[in-house]
Amino acid sequence: PSEIESVIDLAALQGLSALHLHLSDHQSWRVPVEGFEALSEGGAFSWADLEELGEYARRRYITIIPEIDMPGHCASLLRTYPELSGRSSFAHPFVSYIDVHQQRSRRFLESCVDSLARIATGPYIHIGGDEVLGMPEQDYDKAITIMGDHAHHRGCKVIAWQEACRATFTADAYQYWMADEDIPSEESLLKEWPDEFASVAHQAAVMYAQCRDDLERIRSKGAALIDSRQSYLYLDRRYAERSGREGQNIRLRSLGFPGYEAKDSMEVPQWSPLERSEVAQGGIAGHTDGIEAALWTETVRSLSDMTMLLLPRLSMVSSLSWRTTPLRHSDAPGTPKREQVLTRIRGQLANSAGAWERFGYDDYYRSSSVFDGSAAPRTARPAVDK
Repeated sequence: PSEIESVIDLAALQGLSALHLHLSDHQSWRVPVEGFEALSEGGAFSWADLEELGEYARRRYITIIPEIDMPGHCASLLRTYPELSGRSSFAHPFVSYIDVHQQRSRRFLESCVDSLARIATGPYIHIGGDEVLGMPEQDYDKAITIMGDHAHHRGCKVIAWQEACRATFTADAYQYWMADEDIPSEESLLKEWPDEFASVAHQAAVMYAQCRDDLERIRSKGAALIDSRQSYLYLDRRYAERSGREGQNIRLRSLGFPGYEAKDSMEVPQWSPLERSEVAQGGIAGHTDGIEAALWTETVRSLSDMTMLLLPRLSMVSSLSWRTTPLRHSDAPGTPKREQVLTRIRGQLANSAGAWERFGYDDYYRSSSVFDGSAAPRTARPAVDK
């Protein structure tokens, strides 16, 4: 909990309003569920932990939006309760899902919603719904509907990943993470998966291809959009530019998701969700309620690692979320306006660096693109190479 409290502090420092906690996935399960107490063994937060985090966030005006990602992303669940799958095995643990035809599975989904409602400090809960490979469409529809209807019955507002817009149930908002530019080809997926899982790679390619029509589906449902596209807002993406601390360049070899193409930090402030062609053409720019940065922590082992991936980019995301006059595509690289804005951003980040250090976030990435000679970070104490 103490590390999450540090993230809450950082979110408040950067002027952010919500923290989305992804509490379940293939790797582990972090949330208690009534009637399925075995899930609380081996690293799950206790109710006392979660209540303490909620109160900590409230005092800093941060809303906690908890997520249990169903009906896929559940290998950790099925290691504890394999009977919920209704079958003996899957082609790979990462393509497993629960069997909605069992009464116990349906009760589990509703109990997950009950847990989320207890944790949330605002009206929203997140029911997941992404990357469910191999599950029959009608079963997927049923799982999303069970969770969504139960959440609405409890008075909760529902957020789901964009794939859930293909279900009959209509969420209050969808988290858009797979933009057209992010959709992987089947060829690239085959390179990532061993030959024996070629069929899984093919299923994934078919599933991701459907993402091209999700904006239209969301628009037709009249739901809100949270732009969280991985190309700009997934902060476990590695930096393309070098750090002024050589130790960070070495750490970056194993920190961050290797499957993403590295990107220069200064690309982030030059992006605006409302300027992206697929959003404008989809006619849902007016329905974009906000943006969300995501940090997936498979490679993160400490608060130091987390800080290095988050900063300075999280500060840029915060500025994007509140900016009323974004840079536009017509402001081409090299034009006076664009260069003036980027110089101002670098100066703001250099000034912010001193505050990060004073609050204990000294391991922010010393980006050579951000902290150049004209905007050197102000340090509250001598920097130590790590």
